[in-house]
Amino acid sequence: MIKAQAFVRCSNLSSVILPSTLFELEGGAFSGCSALKSIALPTNLKELGDNAFSYTSITALPNPWPAGVTRILNDVFGDTIIGNLVIPESVTRIERRAFIKTKITSLTLPSTIKYIGSEAFAYCTSLTTVDFPESVSNISDLAFLGSSNINLASQARLRAVGYTGSF
Repeated sequence: MIKAQAFVRCSNLSSVILPSTLFELEGGAFSGCSALKSIALPTNLKELGDNAFSYTSITALPNPWPAGVTRILNDVFGDTIIGNLVIPESVTRIERRAFIKTKITSLTLPSTIKYIGSEAFAYCTSLTTVDFPESVSNISDLAFLGSSNINLASQARLRAVGYTGSF
């Protein structure tokens, strides 16, 4: 386990390879590591704590994604610079503010996704395209708040599956 805020604001840390024996990464472990651009997660990982990689320069989700991590928790990748975001198939829930203010240009959600929490993609002002399955059964009405550049086709598809909030 890597404890909460273990490397918080380590501004010279640019990449991380975590040991294969790691099962849990507690909240804020790498938050504020502004030079952090890449992370390799062990396949045995079960939990990414809140804010684990917020305020970093991560440009893509780790690949391969640990199959045991089925939820992306609060603010885990908030305010990062991920461009084309493809959520892995093992993920069923994206929690509150998971990607808030992230510089996402396109978003692809897997067929396994069931829940998108409040402000999960709020203020992602570079986001233009959202591709998602009809399996999404619960989208918070604030999930895309302030993401005003989402194209009309994506907005219509989101409305069709029950999104009632503003963009």
